[in-house]
Amino acid sequence: MLHSSFWHHGAGDLDLPAWWASVLQPSPASDSQPHDPPEESGRNAARLAAAQDGLFLDFLYPAKTLALMHRLSGSGWEGWQARQARVATAGRARHYSSKTTGPGKKPNASAPPPDEDLATDPETPSSDSGLKDPDAGSEDPGVDNVPAESDEDLATDPETPGSDAGLEYSDVDDAPAEFDDDSDPSHDDPFWDISPMPLPHTTEFESARYLEDLDSGQEWVHQVENPAEELRSLLEAGESDSTVIWKLWKKSRKATRTPELSAAALEYFSSVRPFVRTLAEEVVSIFKALDIEDRQNSSYRGAVVAYLSMGKLGRAALVHQECIDSGKAMSGNIATSDLLAHAIGKQNWQLAIEAYTAMSSLVGPQAEFWSVAEKSFKLSFLTESFLVHFRRMRLLTGRDPEQQDQIRAFASEFGARAIKQFAPNARTAASELDLYRLIMRLKRDRFLETRHFEHAMEGMLGSPKTKHTGKVPKVVRKLYHMYIATAKADPTITVDVKVLYTVLYAMTRTMNMSHGTRANGPRLDIGHVIEAATHFFKRPPNTMLELLMDSFANIGDVKKAKIYFRQIPVPQRKPWHYEYLLKAYAKRGDTVNATGMFEKISSLTGKTPHVRAWNVLLHAYVRNDDLVGASRVFDDLVASSERPDTYSFTAMLDLMSQRGDVDGVKDMFALAADFDPNMIQTTEVAGYLVTAFINADDIEAAELVAEQLRKRVASGRMEGSFRPIWNLLATAYALRRDVAATRRIYEEMQADGTMPDEMTYAALLQVLCLTGNTDGAYKILRLVIPMKLRKPLALHYAIVMGGYINQGSYEKVPYVDMLRKERGVRPSTSTRVAVAKAVALSEHVGRYRKERGEALTRTEQVVNDMILKESPWEWVTEPQTGLGLRSLQETAGAYLDIVMLIQGDRKAFDNVHQLYEAWQELHKTPKDPNTKTTDMTPPLRMLVALMNTQFKAEAYDEVERLWNLAVDKAAIMTKQALPKAAVNPERNRPANALPPARLHLLSRPLVIYLRTLHYQGRYADAQRIISELLAQGYVLDNLAWNLYIQLLARTGRISLAFSLCEQHLMPQWVGWRASGWRASSGSRRRHYWRTRGWDYMNINPTLTKRNVVMPQYRTMVFLAAALKYVRRLRAVGGGGALGNIDVDGNVPLTETLLRTTSPRTMAALQAMPLLQDDLQTRFLKEE
Repeated sequence: MLHSSFWHHGAGDLDLPAWWASVLQPSPASDSQPHDPPEESGRNAARLAAAQDGLFLDFLYPAKTLALMHRLSGSGWEGWQARQARVATAGRARHYSSKTTGPGKKPNASAPPPDEDLATDPETPSSDSGLKDPDAGSEDPGVDNVPAESDEDLATDPETPGSDAGLEYSDVDDAPAEFDDDSDPSHDDPFWDISPMPLPHTTEFESARYLEDLDSGQEWVHQVENPAEELRSLLEAGESDSTVIWKLWKKSRKATRTPELSAAALEYFSSVRPFVRTLAEEVVSIFKALDIEDRQNSSYRGAVVAYLSMGKLGRAALVHQECIDSGKAMSGNIATSDLLAHAIGKQNWQLAIEAYTAMSSLVGPQAEFWSVAEKSFKLSFLTESFLVHFRRMRLLTGRDPEQQDQIRAFASEFGARAIKQFAPNARTAASELDLYRLIMRLKRDRFLETRHFEHAMEGMLGSPKTKHTGKVPKVVRKLYHMYIATAKADPTITVDVKVLYTVLYAMTRTMNMSHGTRANGPRLDIGHVIEAATHFFKRPPNTMLELLMDSFANIGDVKKAKIYFRQIPVPQRKPWHYEYLLKAYAKRGDTVNATGMFEKISSLTGKTPHVRAWNVLLHAYVRNDDLVGASRVFDDLVASSERPDTYSFTAMLDLMSQRGDVDGVKDMFALAADFDPNMIQTTEVAGYLVTAFINADDIEAAELVAEQLRKRVASGRMEGSFRPIWNLLATAYALRRDVAATRRIYEEMQADGTMPDEMTYAALLQVLCLTGNTDGAYKILRLVIPMKLRKPLALHYAIVMGGYINQGSYEKVPYVDMLRKERGVRPSTSTRVAVAKAVALSEHVGRYRKERGEALTRTEQVVNDMILKESPWEWVTEPQTGLGLRSLQETAGAYLDIVMLIQGDRKAFDNVHQLYEAWQELHKTPKDPNTKTTDMTPPLRMLVALMNTQFKAEAYDEVERLWNLAVDKAAIMTKQALPKAAVNPERNRPANALPPARLHLLSRPLVIYLRTLHYQGRYADAQRIISELLAQGYVLDNLAWNLYIQLLARTGRISLAFSLCEQHLMPQWVGWRASGWRASSGSRRRHYWRTRGWDYMNINPTLTKRNVVMPQYRTMVFLAAALKYVRRLRAVGGGGALGNIDVDGNVPLTETLLRTTSPRTMAALQAMPLLQDDLQTRFLKEE
């Protein structure tokens, strides 16, 4: 049955000229573009392979019949008929253009325009001479690149009886589409910058203008008597004016042109740019006139380039082969790369194989053979085409191409070049999948080698995307397991240790990420690489062991660092290998063991350790938050033979700036300038002054300093990136819940050309969560951050979790944690604290609330799982949030604090005791006898949880003991110190001054202790404790001040309560709301519709800045009750009975005195609404 499309043709449509058959054939130049998508490229290649020898009106034939005809004839009957129909007639015209494009497609920008010289070429069939060019190739681009049957071509036609060459040469005039780009001069020719004989494309205007220049000017040339001698002298002198050389060459007689002169002229003309067709024809003419023995290496190179520029690929291949046969190819370049590129561009794979094999057998495989092809094409898009070609050869000949050494060598090298070119540029998941498919295609056709795996893995791991994100791609993980399995199955395969090191390095760069999950492809971790290295090399090489020691030292994993340290043979251990162990202790903040390892290094070397070791030891004290110890080590460094460097000073500056010690930072700057004035001219050092002002709660000064530093960076007087300083300001405003200021800093960053990084996004998430817009922060976490290719941090997830906890949306926290797991981000201590807190609060007061006395089963399960899985690197690798102020050694088990606090509120004292024992187990003495430990006091947050538990248990003596521990702990954490060399005698520093950033340390434990004193009736001790703390410089937070004033008001110390409220609470009082009330007849007070008094305070919890001190509603009620008592006492004529008199002891306490000493407090009490809530009913109800 005929195809339905047959009925759309008339009978006259079958009477077509012979050349029409070529139009129906696909053009390889336009059908597969270098910029096509991979899937389009594969389909084009397959379609080309299937239709390259297609029959005319092939849709009329049944599919099986068509397949049989293809098998019986490699070139196709229609193609043979088209070749036989060529006749040399004067009126014959070319009815088609070689520059074809598909319907609806934009013309290929890389396809060359028709050669204008053909119209005037006397040897062109379309000229008036009617002579046929024996070098003219097939005009049928769809006939499998079959050459014209000239005498020379017949000698190399594999279908011609007696042919020994075994290859097909095609001289198709239309060049491949990849060789032209009119938009960019650098793309006019793909070989413009790397080809030894570049072939720049010239337009008709440029060619005509160049020919006009050749024929005009330089009149003195016509007066030269001996043009040949003049030409020889100019060529030897390196004449650059091609018009002079051209005129002298044309003027010289053939009899005077010696072979040496002809070879020199040929080399010169082939190097002229633009290389127009006239020059190419002259080069060919000179080359043909030279005898074989007179042809030089440069002559063959010029002839190959000339033939290629004329579109005669077959002639170029013959010249190339002649050079190889003559033995002159060894003396230099003969344009092999240009020939190979043109053959690949036209997808003439048989010619490409022969040219590559012939040259490789002579000089061996050379990377330069592929230089032009790699520059001109995307080889990965052509891979399917040549694989289809080989499969067709297998079907036609019955032989396996992969068993032929020549074909296998070319296919393997082509695949390696394609992978090596494509892998580093695989930026998307689709491109990574294309690379994997490319390797699988090579495997399917049995051309796959282990180096293909190696090129793919090294290329992708070295790509900018992988370096930026730090995540090992899924394709690399798959290929690695295939690579190792293949090597284990075949003992002849040698695994490249460089590849193992590259994979290991990629994984160690992001220790906070897991590479592969159940839903994200095969898992690949460090253990896989170590197992492979042990299997193939008995033990990992020292370079890999050093990388592993450094990586695990960076995350504070002492155990793993020691394991790999012991694998280095003792004779090969160097003193700096011990520095890895020192670094591991330092990262954990273990100052005791770090000091011991430092002393061991000193004893091994017999001299003072390098300044690098000193800096690591200083870093240990920084991580442990020990300013006194760090100052002592710094003094020892200054007294030693080593000289402090920038890292030495930044360690001290870090400690001081975190405490808000602005004067200390300035003193260290002065000392650093004495050692090296350029040391403080970097943003890395100067930025610590901004940090100091921020922690001293002087954000305005910090921004002024930052502006001065930015101007210095802009003027070139200061080096370094300004991004960290931007991040400091953005984070500071975010913690103050200042959305406008945070956004302003972000916009200034962008205006300054500074791209946001991970910490910038952390600040944006923080400010959104603190202002109640956690859903917006979660959207940024899900959508924006992955698109920006930022390095994922567990900190981002912890911030969003904390936002949902603050909003009471405890059930949303597991979804955020699930997103973290899906993206392969390892948990941190901050995320564990957030998860534990959400689960515990959900069972305590949330959706899954349980009655008092019931066990928090989900909480216990989560905590036990965390205890088993917690690792030191969770609190070492990145910044943390939600942990409070604690040293690094105290960070393990930080999630236990909140659980203990909640269990204490529920009076589950046994559970609190078990959790405290679990914390002690985490910080117990290690089994290693060489490791020293000291007794560790619980951090302040855990002391608060323990005090709360003992208070609920009414164990007041135990509360007081824990309070004393908290006071001692705070004394250590607030101790100030300065290196002796940095002491400025002109600056009067108070001896016991507390650091500004740590003035609130005792506020939370003080609240519980005040309640304990209240229940014990020890009000005098409460006053004494508050007085001592204020005298030492501590600052009470809002809760502590309100509780203390409430105690004073309730115990008859009314005058003191009012004066303290006026002094400390009222300066930031914002008043009562002006709406939501109505006047009540018959009453002087305002009766509100609402029932909770704090709802009428003019406060927005989400916008109120932290550390704001103002009266609570409960405090106002207690002060109102005290005022009521004063009025009643005044009414009965008392006032001095309770001792509430003025300083002179004469005037009794009255309302008038309170209005005089505390006017704002009295005004606030007068405006307080009258409600029927529990507090006012209990304390203000009229009797």
